[in-house]
Amino acid sequence: MRSPLHLALAVVVCAGGVTLPASAQAEDPEQLYKEGQADYANGEFKSAVTKLNKAYDLSGDPLMLYMIGQAYRDWYGESRDIEHLREAKITFEKFIVALQADPTLGDPADIKPEIDAIDEQIAEAEKAQEAEPEPEPEPEPEPASEPDPGKPLKITGGVLLGTGGAAFLAGAAVGIAFGVKGLNLSDDIDGLRTQFADAGCDPDNPAAGECTTLQGDINQTVKDGDKANLMTGVGWGIAGLGAVLAVTGGVLMAKGMRKSDVWRAEHARLRISPTFGGLMISGRF
Repeated sequence: MRSPLHLALAVVVCAGGVTLPASAQAEDPEQLYKEGQADYANGEFKSAVTKLNKAYDLSGDPLMLYMIGQAYRDWYGESRDIEHLREAKITFEKFIVALQADPTLGDPADIKPEIDAIDEQIAEAEKAQEAEPEPEPEPEPEPASEPDPGKPLKITGGVLLGTGGAAFLAGAAVGIAFGVKGLNLSDDIDGLRTQFADAGCDPDNPAAGECTTLQGDINQTVKDGDKANLMTGVGWGIAGLGAVLAVTGGVLMAKGMRKSDVWRAEHARLRISPTFGGLMISGRF
């Protein structure tokens, strides 16, 4: 059997009307209340709570509090948000205060079971929250990996070492080849000059014939010897430059490897962090 309070509420709902102050009717709280009822019936509890609260704020009709409390409690069944249960309890307690102030609205004892039931739901929800295991803490993120500071030096050093080595070998080959050629041409010049002198040729005024030919051979051989000497110098100059580049490259590579060793040592440390099941070790191995 329903209590007189439930019957009174049914009259309010079915009649579709509530007693509203004249100043509130302009904002149509009655329409808001009807829309809130419809949303509640359709299971749209969030929208129902919003509209019913607005209607209550505009009208001040305490009978609306019962519907608002029910909407909050049913919303909890959908959301599982314990705050909705607490709002339902607060709303029913406000309703009891209103009933105590105006006994003609109903008996406060009819609302007490509603609050008791909500208290049980809150206790169960809080117990369930306490029973849930705490989430494991997130491990500390790995720090952004810094680039190997020795890598650029090793790359540059390797390029210089390779280039310098190749230049040294090529320059030495050129220097040796033209050096040998220069020595041979020097011997040829000495032989031609001996022939020139044996033929009785005058260097300042060589006679036509054999002397002229010998003088031309001497001049050409001297030119070839000068070229050979020049190329010998160029070759050994290239070899020297290659040696400098190779040494520089070796020094840079050595520095780069030392920096890389220090960098790897600094980034190889272990990191220990607590988790729900124990300790977690992370780092670079």
